[in-house]
Amino acid sequence: MKSKTDKTEKKMTYAQCIDMLNALSEMDNVPATELHTRLTYAIAKNKRRLTEIHKDLQAKLKRSEGFEKFMKEKSELLKRLAEKDENGKPVISSVAESIEGPVVHYKIKGGTNPGSPFAKELDELRDKYKEDIEKREKQEDDYNDFIITESEFEPHMITDDLLPEKGIPQKAMDGLIYMIKEEPVNKRTVKKK
Repeated sequence: MKSKTDKTEKKMTYAQCIDMLNALSEMDNVPATELHTRLTYAIAKNKRRLTEIHKDLQAKLKRSEGFEKFMKEKSELLKRLAEKDENGKPVISSVAESIEGPVVHYKIKGGTNPGSPFAKELDELRDKYKEDIEKREKQEDDYNDFIITESEFEPHMITDDLLPEKGIPQKAMDGLIYMIKEEPVNKRTVKKK
């Protein structure tokens, strides 16, 4: 008789690995009393291995010292030329997400119009760090090409009868789906109530 947990060939891209890690983190919100021990084990084992992959991917995105200096000076420029509120703090127009975390957008006097003081100073700053910016752009392009390649990660597999009967959040299922072993319908065991 085959185990309800298993390791099989089911290759994933690096991007899918990160998606799976993020989705499996949603299982932290499901009470442990509702989870089968073998499911909990499979989740923990996959999360541990996926966390290692995530750390390796983050290392591929580590910024160079020159690019860090550019980003620091750019941030100072943005804050200096941003419109200020009644307390003298820069006005934030929006916050966006990136692969490196949140990116704050400030409301800039004159915006990015070519003749604005901000555009002129930013162009000068970009010229100063041109080589560092180009290296960073190549690094990001290489990273984006890499994450769509097949990884060596093979999820620890389970059968769907180990899933909780009460259901789980959809985002969590998005991660679990990678580790559910497909079985023909006539081979499945149906739980009796």
